[in-house]
Amino acid sequence: MQGSLLTLSLLVASGAALVGACGSGGSVQCKDNSSCDLASGGMCLGNPGTTHQWCGYPDADCPSGYRWSELDVGDGVGGRCVDPRALDKTPPIITGRNPAPESQEVSPAEVISVMFSEEIEPMSITASSLRLEDQSGRAVDVVAVTRGSEVVLAPKVPLDPRLSYRVTVTGEVTDLAGNGVPETSFWEFRTRAATWSAPVLLENEQRKKAVSIDVAAAGGVIVAAWASATCVNTTCGLVNEVWAAVRKGGVWGTPTKLSTATDRIVGIRVGASATGRAIAVWGEDGVSGPGKLYASHFDGTSWASSVPLQQNRDRSIRPAQVVAPNDGSFFVVWTDLLLPTRSTFWAARHLPTTGWQAAAGVQIDDGQDHWGPALATSGDSIAMLWDVQSTREISFSQISGVSGTDPAPIATTPAKPMLIAIATGAAQATALWGTDHVMARSQTNGVWDAPTQLDEPSRPPPTFAAKAGSNLAYTDRGTVIAVWATATDTWQAVRPAGQTWGPSFSIDNAADPVEDLQLAAGRSRALALWRTSDVIANEYNDASGWHGAAASGVSTAPVAALAIAYDTETNTFVAVWLQGNAAGLVDVVSSSYR
Repeated sequence: MQGSLLTLSLLVASGAALVGACGSGGSVQCKDNSSCDLASGGMCLGNPGTTHQWCGYPDADCPSGYRWSELDVGDGVGGRCVDPRALDKTPPIITGRNPAPESQEVSPAEVISVMFSEEIEPMSITASSLRLEDQSGRAVDVVAVTRGSEVVLAPKVPLDPRLSYRVTVTGEVTDLAGNGVPETSFWEFRTRAATWSAPVLLENEQRKKAVSIDVAAAGGVIVAAWASATCVNTTCGLVNEVWAAVRKGGVWGTPTKLSTATDRIVGIRVGASATGRAIAVWGEDGVSGPGKLYASHFDGTSWASSVPLQQNRDRSIRPAQVVAPNDGSFFVVWTDLLLPTRSTFWAARHLPTTGWQAAAGVQIDDGQDHWGPALATSGDSIAMLWDVQSTREISFSQISGVSGTDPAPIATTPAKPMLIAIATGAAQATALWGTDHVMARSQTNGVWDAPTQLDEPSRPPPTFAAKAGSNLAYTDRGTVIAVWATATDTWQAVRPAGQTWGPSFSIDNAADPVEDLQLAAGRSRALALWRTSDVIANEYNDASGWHGAAASGVSTAPVAALAIAYDTETNTFVAVWLQGNAAGLVDVVSSSYR
């Protein structure tokens, strides 16, 4: 043995490589047990602190019963007791899965977990070693937590309904000793269909009659605002009150009165930003004086007193449009009617640091009457679309900061549009308008394609049933979806990212007239919502298409108006509507769809 030590010393001094056998062979590195002194009980063990394997020998003085070879000169662990983990040669195996393989009715909020036969090394759980994918093969963003022998995958946003998902476990998943799962395995499950929650009454004032409503969602905050009149029995006064309610964590807060006006409230609109703030904007129709426009800001905690955005015009103000760019501001555009054939666009911006700017920046005063504007935002840029009555032009402008591009005509129409909408995605925008037919045109990186007629020549013309500007939307995957109404039907057309428009077809099984048609979208799904004698919905998913029209089943009384928004934080659609009650008045009701 001393000769071996002398040989080793000479090898070290000369810089020779130490490969061969442990013990009497004079080497501490090994590939398998045969490289060690088996007669002395030698074993080739993986050192958890390095990427090498070393020979270990029995030693009763060590808790593990083994000691690294005394000849260890590679990483300074010579003479130390063997880490117990090095004795583990058994790979972990899967002992349980949740959801169970081939489950068909899994909640979109389900937490996915994998149970193993032994404790798992947390550092081995990565996006490639344990992954969750949808049926299109797209990775789902999850938070992975290792709890001993269990690994939990919690999706950052609830899963989509009616989709198949796959969980894959690879050999990169190891136990504490570095033993990998023997082979790659996977299993699949399917989420259940989305369902409507039980209706929630938003108002706490019992002697009110609500007449208009809007809703918006962003940053985990959902805000609804409505106008109402005070009533004695069923005799109601002027519609002069503005109310708002905020939903956080799935619960609506107590409504707040934002204003009591001297004139009739008209055209309520709301907007929400990714920072969890919101605004409500409304007009007064000028019954006793000039038309006015007011706004109130929600800072994430409470509503500020209302402020006038405009109050010195000659005629009524048409409903404003609101968007919230990524810069944290709110951008409001509205039209006031100066003469029967002349209207002006005005704009105001609310900045998170300085509040409201004066109504300036974007102003169109060309002596024409305009239909619109419709607004959409992507990033910090804002797209605006409108119609000029005298020339029948559909015009487009891109706004960034306080400046905008000159209006550019993108089409002409034979008559005043029945609908007009704009939607934006990453480096793209789509315009939608309809007169005798429904037309669309898309822009990619600043270049417009040719106009496309979405409906067939034999189809009936669109109607005014759609909520202004709300019947066009992009999913996060770049699919653009259009919906429109005819006399008794709701129609759709879809353009997947990088492709052409697909065929239009009806998504409505009812024969009743359509009202308040609108669309909200997020992630890979969209929801079209409208009312007949009930609240009707039809869901779209990029992976599985449309799922058929169905009454929501949440309204047992006539519905007067409705609005919808998509909450990105919870992958949930939230609807609000006005519903008659037993007292002969109108309540404000909400339900979520997930």
